[in-house]
Amino acid sequence: QDRVVNWLNSHINLSEIFTKIFKGGDTKTNGDQTADTKDVEHKESAMSPPDLLIELQEKLCQCIENRDLSINEQQVLEFINSAVETVEHRSDLIPHAEQTIYRFTVDYCIVLLAHCPAVMTADVLQRLCVLWSACMPEEKDCSLERVLSCRNVLLLCQSGSQLAQQSWSQLSRLLIQLLKEGLLTPKQLEAQFVALFRKDWPPMVNTLMGSCLFSMLEQIRQDPLCSENPKFVLMLEWASEMMNELAKDDVCENL
Repeated sequence: QDRVVNWLNSHINLSEIFTKIFKGGDTKTNGDQTADTKDVEHKESAMSPPDLLIELQEKLCQCIENRDLSINEQQVLEFINSAVETVEHRSDLIPHAEQTIYRFTVDYCIVLLAHCPAVMTADVLQRLCVLWSACMPEEKDCSLERVLSCRNVLLLCQSGSQLAQQSWSQLSRLLIQLLKEGLLTPKQLEAQFVALFRKDWPPMVNTLMGSCLFSMLEQIRQDPLCSENPKFVLMLEWASEMMNELAKDDVCENL
């Protein structure tokens, strides 16, 4: 496990992972932005956008620094529901803040998968999709299209040997949910896997990615909504076999 983490750290700088996120994630609004209002039924009782972003930043930092990992499903659901209410019922939510909420919550999801996978239940995943559907930016280059980025792989592999398998299993459920909700297309997901295949990963990472792909296949075969694209299913089958073969080859070379 230590060798894998050291290898990952030598390829990806974890200390810079969230630097770009917090830049531009200012919870204050300037004069021009405050003139913009969202056409929704305003509820003053909903958490204000600045308060939501401050709390979200704090939760991210706590998880990244391995603090307060006793969080449970109910606490996560309550926070996500608060975020949904802010997005849907705060007329003072400016576009920049809405996009920041979207980016932060995607990263919060990945961090929870890595450190607290048990809380990522079906209900939590479903509510996250409701939130992202409400605030996903219109531009094509969005966070969900990079959910399998190298930095996220790093985070998921640093969850420790006991949690790694569970983290990647829950990741497969997240990806299936995104496909079902139309938040991620098979083509977009395929592009992310292809990008990962171009990297030289250690055996453990190849094994975990292979298990994630296999788990996705099992779920897709049981869900008509996800199995409508036979080419995508074939791609997953091929990718799963390839990742497992790569892991076996690497293990044999190290013997």
